[in-house]
Amino acid sequence: MRRILYKIKNKLILLYHRARYSDGIWRYLNRQARLLHAHYPPQLSGEGRAVTDSLRNTGIGITHISNFFPSEFFGELQSYAFRRWEDPDVVARFKKREEALEGDKLKSKAYFLVDLWEGKPILDLQNPFTRFSLSSHLFDVINAYLGMFSKFRAWFLQVTIPIPLGSRAFASQQWHRDPEDKRMVKVFLYLNDVDEGAGPFTYLKYSHDGGKWRHLFPQEPPRGSPPMPSNVDDFIPKEDRVVCTGKAGTIIFCDTSGLHKGGYVTRNNRIMYTSVYTSSASLDPIRYLFPTDFSKSSSVLDPKARFAVTYDPLKVAFRIRE
Repeated sequence: MRRILYKIKNKLILLYHRARYSDGIWRYLNRQARLLHAHYPPQLSGEGRAVTDSLRNTGIGITHISNFFPSEFFGELQSYAFRRWEDPDVVARFKKREEALEGDKLKSKAYFLVDLWEGKPILDLQNPFTRFSLSSHLFDVINAYLGMFSKFRAWFLQVTIPIPLGSRAFASQQWHRDPEDKRMVKVFLYLNDVDEGAGPFTYLKYSHDGGKWRHLFPQEPPRGSPPMPSNVDDFIPKEDRVVCTGKAGTIIFCDTSGLHKGGYVTRNNRIMYTSVYTSSASLDPIRYLFPTDFSKSSSVLDPKARFAVTYDPLKVAFRIRE
């Protein structure tokens, strides 16, 4: 009886999410965001327009930070990340990870990822990565692609490290679709040079919403991907794969509801920052905390950024740092 009830519950959950992300309901839930987008249209530069067009057509757009920000700002971001990588707490966590790996006890993303922030980060507007994530340069591209004001959901500052030779691909190293929304954008910033041996992000073009490969292992809300066969690579057309090697400062705008993978590092560390943006309809929780003075400090934000970090406390449970 318990098994039957469990199956019924799961079926109802799947039906609910399927209905919520159907085109009509999804657009209705995002009506305010679409109206605001029409009132405050993006001010795209030539490079911003090119990245947006690529994102719309293929699901991915690639540029360099120098096209949007001064070089001094990128230097500030790099310095911050490198300091975190050398922080004693991070070094200690990395040491524990090495010890666990030697004992074959690590069965999670910690197998190949080191977080440079522990726990949920604080949305500090003085932090250069917060300023990067909430900049109008990014929102103009993201909102133009989504056709609405977006919500900022999460950020990650991580080092992807080499794994033992011959190790099987694990978790996000395998092809998958992200579950946060039917259409979404992740922005990846390489903080060091990323070659083939540093686990470059890899994407299947045209697998985003509206693309010709959308039907290939389609999303099954609320999870991103259905179970995939062991020979999944046989179904992924090589001519449409984008392997995103790039110099430090490379920015990748990508709809990760499309098929992608990355982080299989064989030689060099990959230091990367990730920002996550969805529509208002997404049920994915925010993954950062607000400082106690955020209401006052957020007055400097423009309408796009202010909307992105405003959440209904009745719908989203977030904690205020004391």
